[in-house]
Amino acid sequence: MAGAAILACLGLLAMARAGASLSQKDALARTIAKGRRGSITGIAGSVAATSVLAVGALLATGLFETAITPLAGLVAIAGAAFLLAAAIFLRLREPSGSPDDTEPEAGLSALIDPILNDSQLRLFVAARAVLSVTALAPPFIVLLSASSAQASLGDLGPLVIASTAASISASYVWGRLSDRSSRQTLMAAGALAALVFAAIATLALTFGSLGGPWGSAAAIFAAQIAYEGVRAGRKLHLTDMAEDAFRARYTALSNTLVGLALLAGGLFGLIADSFGPALVVLLFAALAAIGVALSHGLEEVQAD
Repeated sequence: MAGAAILACLGLLAMARAGASLSQKDALARTIAKGRRGSITGIAGSVAATSVLAVGALLATGLFETAITPLAGLVAIAGAAFLLAAAIFLRLREPSGSPDDTEPEAGLSALIDPILNDSQLRLFVAARAVLSVTALAPPFIVLLSASSAQASLGDLGPLVIASTAASISASYVWGRLSDRSSRQTLMAAGALAALVFAAIATLALTFGSLGGPWGSAAAIFAAQIAYEGVRAGRKLHLTDMAEDAFRARYTALSNTLVGLALLAGGLFGLIADSFGPALVVLLFAALAAIGVALSHGLEEVQAD
């Protein structure tokens, strides 16, 4: 029953996140001019990660008990933060003009029409799907740690610190770069991911591990830097490439297709079980390189 409840809650959380993704991009585009959108989202990401860094420090030092009750309290605080964000978002002043008058008729055919007729959207979805390996990589990197067999909640501290430190240091920088060219940001972040994954896999295959939780944390830090770049680039590229009347459905269509592609992520788990996580990370490096090639074909949507 607990497992079913957790899966149900994760499903609701995913649905809410999808709704937030749609509304955030639309509101961002209609309230912030081009050239500033990446910086704004980058600042928000860095500020948000700062609060999480404190939690990671407590976990790493042992001052925070890694038991069910304290961790459940953190989840409850996160829920309260969502409610606070909703209250703040209600105060957002959007332009009086609405794109509803120019929006085409609703329906399944209207939803899938862009992917059939817009070659740039197809290319973007393909690049985003391939570069999603940057989000799938952390669990496999953790498996490469020498202490993975004795992994426990006590190892959460270094991992949380590494992930949030990367977000703090990279979010704003990637955001600024995306304001100049989201296409080049995707290419740079994808190339960095390919190099980082290849180096991690090589070290693991050569030495048999990454040197325990802190070694794994260092690897996750580098991988998270690349992920933040992919995240910033693909969010801003979709926001800037679509017109107001079509941005919501472009986002919905892109999220749905990439979500279907991510369902295949379970295959990587099977590969890891059969051949080891190092081979999976090496495969991620190859896929990230393909993502760079696909991103190269995208148009410069910040040019105008």
